[in-house]
Amino acid sequence: MRLPHWESIVSKWLPPLFVLFWVLFAFDKADVLPKLEQRPVGEHLWAQIDRASMALTYYMDDAPFLLPRCHQTSFDDEGITAGEFPLIPYTVSKLYKAFGFNEAYHRLFVLFLTLLGIPFAYKLMVILIGSRWWAAIVTALWFASPNIVLYSFSFLPDGPALAFVLMALYFLLKPNQRKLDLVAFGVLFALAGLLKLTSVALILPVLAAFLIQDLSVKSFMVRLKTIIIPTILALVAVASWVLYARAVNENHHTFTFLLTPLPPESIESFLNGLETLFVFKEQFYATGFWWFLSIATIIGLVFVRKADRFLGFAILGLYASFIAMFFLLFDKAPTHTYYWVPFQGTFLFHLAWLFKIFLSFPLPKWISAAVFAGVIVLINYYSIHIHRSIKSRWNHSEEVYSKYHDLEEALSEMGVSYQDRVFSYQDESFNNSLYLMNRKGSVAHAQMDPQRIHNWLERCNYAVLNDTTILSDPEFKHYFYQQIGQHKQLYVYRLHAQ
Repeated sequence: MRLPHWESIVSKWLPPLFVLFWVLFAFDKADVLPKLEQRPVGEHLWAQIDRASMALTYYMDDAPFLLPRCHQTSFDDEGITAGEFPLIPYTVSKLYKAFGFNEAYHRLFVLFLTLLGIPFAYKLMVILIGSRWWAAIVTALWFASPNIVLYSFSFLPDGPALAFVLMALYFLLKPNQRKLDLVAFGVLFALAGLLKLTSVALILPVLAAFLIQDLSVKSFMVRLKTIIIPTILALVAVASWVLYARAVNENHHTFTFLLTPLPPESIESFLNGLETLFVFKEQFYATGFWWFLSIATIIGLVFVRKADRFLGFAILGLYASFIAMFFLLFDKAPTHTYYWVPFQGTFLFHLAWLFKIFLSFPLPKWISAAVFAGVIVLINYYSIHIHRSIKSRWNHSEEVYSKYHDLEEALSEMGVSYQDRVFSYQDESFNNSLYLMNRKGSVAHAQMDPQRIHNWLERCNYAVLNDTTILSDPEFKHYFYQQIGQHKQLYVYRLHAQ
């Protein structure tokens, strides 16, 4: 039996091991392990808890898959609502059922799905660049993002959506495609769009570049015939869920999740939004990355005739798609950095385009070695940036919510059950304090329309207050029948309405 050549083993397995090492190194710098056990905290806490709320209420209510819900019951008795396709919260609820409630299962499941995308990112780069080692370098350079690392173990579906995008594109661009590969492309395309609707705007530009890359009608038609059915089925699946989710929200009047476009009011506001996004650029990548990308792109444009046509079309479409989505989601787009986790796949294609140009030159080995070493140093520097960025963003949330972390057991001892409805004051979120105490009900704050506060108080039979000034308000004080307990600086009342 002929043994495999040692050099072939090294060239085949060392590059993916390098990517694996860098991913583990990045997560170590982010101090992931202690964070997995923590309750929702940090940047965009509202968005995290809205998804965590869906997982917990699936578990508590044993709810049907197609009727997801949250803790807010201001307009619907059970809090039935819909947003992204509930694959993640529903699966997490089954983990809770099997092992008991522990939010670490939610974080771990999101992390698992996100990490599935890393080997496919590497394999995709091998296809596009043609070199395992440079594919490993590009994948590592791209993954060196605080934003990707942070949201890969969050409660949000953006990291998994990015993974499904990369997996779908790998099966789309894989050489020697079989029918099974096209089925995989369609299924993964659908999953990416179902988890995050904007993922569709990532896959379609690459799909268009795939079809037109040869600028030949005959080639276009041949490729179109192979992918048209899985593409249409994926788009139909995504569109069907969006229409269903909107119908659920309208029927139950619980609009927790954004399903409508919010374009800018003027060109000036749009430009201001782009400026705001620019301010947050280091949350996506370190300044050195942006300089590297800018200088390398200028050099790449000088040698654009050597550029890969497919990659050129793809990145033009991806950047155009980003601008279009930024416009449609403008009300939140500049500051909601998690929106753009899937779109960071654009930079992966951009880097592939640049390195493909670099490798098209018959350069001396010492130049390749110097570039390789420089990129390694840059990646190592990024690990420091990842540590600093995630540390500053992790505890970016209001301290008041920490009071609710262990309130659930105290409420049970006071006789306030999960079946009761709780009025939470003050809280400007939809679900935050309700989720943390694991009680359904309504949240209110001092700036809210007084009529709404009346409605919420009438619908609830208990109140949890972190601000007792409402007790002295003659318009509302008659609702608060009796104080039944106190937990830390939270005051629990039985409402007169019951």
